[in-house]
Amino acid sequence: MKKIKKVLVSSALSFTLLLPVTAPAALAASKHDFWFEFKHQVTSKTYSRGASNIKIYTHADTGGSGGTFNIELYRKQKKGKAKYLGSKKFSQNGSTTNSYGNKTKGKFYFIMKKKNNGASTGGYGDIYN
Repeated sequence: MKKIKKVLVSSALSFTLLLPVTAPAALAASKHDFWFEFKHQVTSKTYSRGASNIKIYTHADTGGSGGTFNIELYRKQKKGKAKYLGSKKFSQNGSTTNSYGNKTKGKFYFIMKKKNNGASTGGYGDIYN
């Protein structure tokens, strides 16, 4: 009986010691700047980024149907105006990274658009420079 108790206690102790190491690593791996799901169009929140080129990465899934969607990038300006920085194509199934020319740090947002064919496109992504 003592041997079984010793095995149970040592197993519980080793699990407790390993948990703090593995849990943060799993949580860090699932962090992305944004998650999305849309059928036709969706506008992002605002992101503050430094100068140089802005890159957007997406990993999308549309239930296997092929095609692309566009992401239009804008930099906010004074008095509620925005400067259009361009539109790039992203895969509806799989991963894509595109770069937008930019020379000024600031606040950015983007609009994701695709043909409204009834299929929902979802996934996650990152915006960085």
